[in-house]
Amino acid sequence: MDSEARGRMTFARTEDGKKGRSSSEVDVYIAAAPETVQPLLHQLREIIKTNAPQAEEGIGYRMPYYKHHGHLLYFAAHRDHVGVYPVGTAANQKELAKYMT
Repeated sequence: MDSEARGRMTFARTEDGKKGRSSSEVDVYIAAAPETVQPLLHQLREIIKTNAPQAEEGIGYRMPYYKHHGHLLYFAAHRDHVGVYPVGTAANQKELAKYMT
């Protein structure tokens, strides 16, 4: 994400009153990503929203994140690929183990 896009990010209050970035910031993140990976980011976002419709979307650690009863995952745009970073909890460690590299 370029410095201009980061400068446009603003903080918004979440439903519980905590400071966080709104999901519209994910739109800014994707728009600022390299054009080569933007289709992957849109596809990944749709998959997440379809499979976890109640998940909150936002920006954390300068990456899009999704959380529902705790963090689910982050993803990040790189020049030639997309990184997906699942966040394990005690409840899903066994399920995620087969996907960890």
